[in-house]
Amino acid sequence: MRNRKDSVGAKAAAWVGITLGAVVFFTGAAGVLLMDQAGVYEMSREQFLTKSYQSVADQYAIRSLDYSVNMENGAKPENNRWNDTYFRYGIIEAENIDSVDLNESYTYVERNFDEKVTRDKLYCKSYDINEVTRYDYSMTLWGGYSLYTDGGDYAAQVEIEKRCYNADDGIFYYETPDAYIPVKHVSILMLSPDLATGYDYTYDADVGKYLDLHAYSGTYVTFDDADSLSENTGFQTVDWTNSVILDGVTCGELVGIPVTVIGNSDLEQKGSDARTTYQLTDGMLQMNYTAESLHRKYWVVTILPENVPLGWSDDLFVQVTTLTALMYGVRYAIFPILAAAFVLAVFCLVWLVRSAGHHAGEDGITLTWLDGMPLDVYLGFALVAEGFLFLILMEAVNGRNAAVPMLVGVLFCLIAGGWIALLSLLTFAARVKAGAWWKNTVVYMALGVIGRLCGAVTRNLPLFLRAVLVFGIAMMAEALAGTLHTGSSMGAGWRFVKVVEFACIFWGVLQMKRLAEGGERLAEGDMEHPVDTTHMYRDLKEHGEHLNSIQTGMAKAVAESVKSERFKTELITNVSHDIKTPLTSIINYVDLLEKEELSNETAEGYLEVLERQSNRLKKLIEDLIEASKASTGNLAVHLEKLEAGVSVVQIVGEFEDKLNAADLTLLIQKPETPVYVMADGRHFWRVIDNLMNNICKYAQPGTRVYVDLRENGGQVELIFRNTSRYPLNISSEELMERFVRGDESRNTEGSGLGISIAKSLMELMGGSFMLYVDGDLFKVVLGFAQMEEEKEPLDEDKSGK
Repeated sequence: MRNRKDSVGAKAAAWVGITLGAVVFFTGAAGVLLMDQAGVYEMSREQFLTKSYQSVADQYAIRSLDYSVNMENGAKPENNRWNDTYFRYGIIEAENIDSVDLNESYTYVERNFDEKVTRDKLYCKSYDINEVTRYDYSMTLWGGYSLYTDGGDYAAQVEIEKRCYNADDGIFYYETPDAYIPVKHVSILMLSPDLATGYDYTYDADVGKYLDLHAYSGTYVTFDDADSLSENTGFQTVDWTNSVILDGVTCGELVGIPVTVIGNSDLEQKGSDARTTYQLTDGMLQMNYTAESLHRKYWVVTILPENVPLGWSDDLFVQVTTLTALMYGVRYAIFPILAAAFVLAVFCLVWLVRSAGHHAGEDGITLTWLDGMPLDVYLGFALVAEGFLFLILMEAVNGRNAAVPMLVGVLFCLIAGGWIALLSLLTFAARVKAGAWWKNTVVYMALGVIGRLCGAVTRNLPLFLRAVLVFGIAMMAEALAGTLHTGSSMGAGWRFVKVVEFACIFWGVLQMKRLAEGGERLAEGDMEHPVDTTHMYRDLKEHGEHLNSIQTGMAKAVAESVKSERFKTELITNVSHDIKTPLTSIINYVDLLEKEELSNETAEGYLEVLERQSNRLKKLIEDLIEASKASTGNLAVHLEKLEAGVSVVQIVGEFEDKLNAADLTLLIQKPETPVYVMADGRHFWRVIDNLMNNICKYAQPGTRVYVDLRENGGQVELIFRNTSRYPLNISSEELMERFVRGDESRNTEGSGLGISIAKSLMELMGGSFMLYVDGDLFKVVLGFAQMEEEKEPLDEDKSGK
């Protein structure tokens, strides 16, 4: 019996110990690694604190730029956003901070301090920003921060508010919310009484005029020049604002797209953009900008704090100050703690592995329901759970959560993952101690099923095909591997060796095939075709010669057995005939004596005994002769189609008196429809007669005798059942031997040949004879192949045709 150290309480204490030890060790190791990477062991506390303050200032700077510069609709945040922190800063838009006055309020886009500062007292960091700058930061000390600015081109959809014509410079414009954009393509269709003429112009941003696309000399035009209009169109005055097509869109009051007349003062008030690198889609302008055109540079200046108190608040400066004090307080004292935690965890782990499978109050290894689960299935679930916990861990680390909830989530994931791994180790240890752990896996079971399927498939294949199949698969695998080295000098030699190997194995398989065929012929009783052992390998040749020796010995033994059986049968037949001749004389003289009038009663008694015993001896001799002929197949058999039910009905009439005399009740059951078999009528009735006579002689008086005729899966079975008068202490095989009777005292009449004769006759007719003994129950089943009843064809009168 196991002692108390395997109790539930001891195991629970070990679990607590390994959990505490592992948590302390891994947490402390991670802390040492982080402190080493951060430079705690290389820098003084003041240096480390300054570096940490600068990192916090960078994180706050990204957040302030996002709040102040990247505000939607240009809204400005409140200046007291950072008043509950030690973050004192200012944001300046400038290429070079050395050229600005740091003490003027107009210098700053935003700031939260008013005192005078100098450049050397500030921590300054510059940031390049454009329209696609991405701000990535965490609200906690651990989440990290970054600012990413795309250096590629930028496209934006701009709404067209109006289509305008500047009468001062003769240029068409699109008015957008931010500026006026010149229309890059203008078409005019001029109608006259004689003809219609079209003109196409494209805007040249370098010149600031429209270029006539139909003029060979590159003529520029302004639509407000009457002479130019007359020269180019043949008209003195044209209403340009209602007869133009701007970028393929017909404009004018008639089509509902008016063109508004503006002047240079309108352009100066809103501003214009001379670029025509746009695409017109669905009434919108898609403007393409380059990163250089959108580039803006900002500086975030920070007054690093002094005398920050210890504690824990949302202020990152307070957090980093507290963390720095903690790290510098334990940076050397943590090593003995790590050693103690490691020893505790290892000790508890070893103890749990040693006690796996043992339970208090129980001997040996006891597996739980968890240990009964297939190992690979359990490990699969464990890996899925570990992966799920890993995702939660990554979400906790990368999420924008507070520091304390994040640490709690990380600790929970680490402990849960460790417990799952420990459970996996303990169940594996218990299974190993119980033995044959690999058998309780789905992979092992699947391989077993595959192996059985392969065995079932290949079992019926000849030995030759199986060997060729296995070697062919192996050779293809080797050939596939050999293709990886086709360029080596060993490639040709390897192929030659494989060819020789295949020839040798092929020849060996052919020899084994000859041995298998010889063994098969030997098993079937063929004693006349020995195995050809010429040109065989030595071991195979010896095996073939042994098979031939067995064949020779079996042939001799079979010949001797057949000879002995023939002599025995001839002896029985000859002796039977020799005994039958004087027995016939005895029977005849007994018959003559019975006809004489004898006055001596004693002589009459002797005569009665002589008559009875001579008739019995005659019956024995007849049975001997018939048994000999039946066993040797010397009886003529004339098979014909018989209706088995008729023979069953005849039993009632033939054996009614004998059954009544033996106090037996006969119960017959047969199908309503005729049942046909192929049998010899005389031999079939002899079998039935022998069985019924046995029943009348040996059945227990006052019992029932059952005779059933039934169809069973294409077979016709005639079943005889009765209860034996005498204890049947012998097997059914012994009962079917010659001269064996159910009563061992042999007080009853009979030769013991009836069942043997019946069995031999059934075999001669191609049927089966089965005998079953169960206690005092005696059962015989005669089996025949069922024949279908022939249907008479309908004549024309009966068919109605």
